[in-house]
Amino acid sequence: MNAKITNALIYMITVDHLPLSFTERKGFQYFKKVALPLYKAPGRSTITRQVDEKYTVLSSKIKDKFKLVDNFCLTTDAWTDSLNNRSFLGLTVHYLQETELKSITIGVFLLENKHTYDYIGTTLLHCCHEWNISKDKITAVITDNAGNMVKAVHEFFGSKKHLPCFAHTTNLIVTNSLKDVNNIISSVKAIVTFFKTSHDAAQKLRTYQIQNGKTEGSCLKLIQDISTRWNSTYYMLKRFLELAPLISIILFDNQNIKMIDQENIAILKELILVLAPFEAMTVEMSGQNYVTSSKVIPIVHCLKLTLDKVEVSTNVVKQILNKLKEEVARRFYSDNSSVEKNNLLSVSTILDPRFKRIHFENPLADTAAVARIKVLIDEHKKNDSVSVSPRNYDKNQEKLTDMTSTGLNLWAVHDKLSIKQNEGVCNNSGIPSELKNYLNQTLSSRTEDPIKFWTSVKHVYPYLSKIALKHLSILATSVPSERLFSKAGINLSELRNRLASKRLSALLFLGSLEEDEWHLNN
Repeated sequence: MNAKITNALIYMITVDHLPLSFTERKGFQYFKKVALPLYKAPGRSTITRQVDEKYTVLSSKIKDKFKLVDNFCLTTDAWTDSLNNRSFLGLTVHYLQETELKSITIGVFLLENKHTYDYIGTTLLHCCHEWNISKDKITAVITDNAGNMVKAVHEFFGSKKHLPCFAHTTNLIVTNSLKDVNNIISSVKAIVTFFKTSHDAAQKLRTYQIQNGKTEGSCLKLIQDISTRWNSTYYMLKRFLELAPLISIILFDNQNIKMIDQENIAILKELILVLAPFEAMTVEMSGQNYVTSSKVIPIVHCLKLTLDKVEVSTNVVKQILNKLKEEVARRFYSDNSSVEKNNLLSVSTILDPRFKRIHFENPLADTAAVARIKVLIDEHKKNDSVSVSPRNYDKNQEKLTDMTSTGLNLWAVHDKLSIKQNEGVCNNSGIPSELKNYLNQTLSSRTEDPIKFWTSVKHVYPYLSKIALKHLSILATSVPSERLFSKAGINLSELRNRLASKRLSALLFLGSLEEDEWHLNN
């Protein structure tokens, strides 16, 4: 029993990013005395040793498991530990296991040399080799738009396997479009900072909310933004507007900081309206446990049409809206960066039964994507001998929860297009029968899981299902790597800032495992 409790304890420490000395703390000692009086908890040194042993065993098991995986998607990013002035490179791997998308952190490496593309590429390739991930099994590598990261992937994995992070591109679109209101945003930041640093002002804000019917636990706080994340600015402005009437009262007699005038308040209200579709899109596309690659083309198309319907009255926000439209067109539809011309994104979109071809604006890109799928089918036919079962696809299968954010519904555009598509007839002549039969089917519900769809029809579409599952397991963003470094920051706290990079990597690997993977050595 002691061994089972200790195993569960180490799991808790790694998953919840607790200090290795957690069991030596007074609170835990009291909890153990009350709940488990006969249990002898291990100390820091024992836990450290067992973490290392656990990493050795489980990493070996996962490496063996990776030998059986057909396709991998990688996300990678660099991060600086400001506490110790050290830089790290993180690598997360994503793959399909039956009908589930799995994610594991396989490396956090201390960057000891200049961050050249050659150094980064060599480091990534070495890690993949160590974990039994061959280059030919890597479908895509997602990074931000930093030149050294992009070139590292292009040179070491191939340009066709690189995908720029969709969330990072969205961040660039918004931040480049907000320059005309930077002065207003700076004023809001100053007010938020004042309330964060003034106990008296913060207390008045709580008191006024309670007088207006809020309870102590439900009182809202102002939100400070983070310069590298545009959506944090959105949340800051939105919360500021919610509390603006009370803030105005509190700042009325303040000589050092003044409330924003009503003209700028009106600008901010319209700005929030314009930015809401981008926030909904960012939230939906940042997931890693559901399909996102096939949503890029549809959601950008829905965004474009949604922005065309937005009406604003202030000149400043009109200019921002026009700038946003220009940036969306430049970064998502121009010849050099067209999402519709990207093979990975276009193939995954067409092979998502919820979307297929209805969101392509460029007919040539649509035709090229279908031609690409034809080539992939021919390649599979040459390399594989498959017997086709006459079974039909059963539409009565489990549905996913709708991933769309509440509030503004970007997908309303898709739902209307879907109805028209299902009522009409598509011209799918001149293509293989397997692909033709699939395209001629009506579109699936937007809340349907495309992975479960293809798993259930793999005997009906033997070649197409393999191509679909390969492309649908690609992520649209490198957000998992960013989340990885948020966890790394917790591990590298002031209480344990001397944590060695190898042990940090081991802790983050163990913390990324699911419960069933944790027990692989049992």
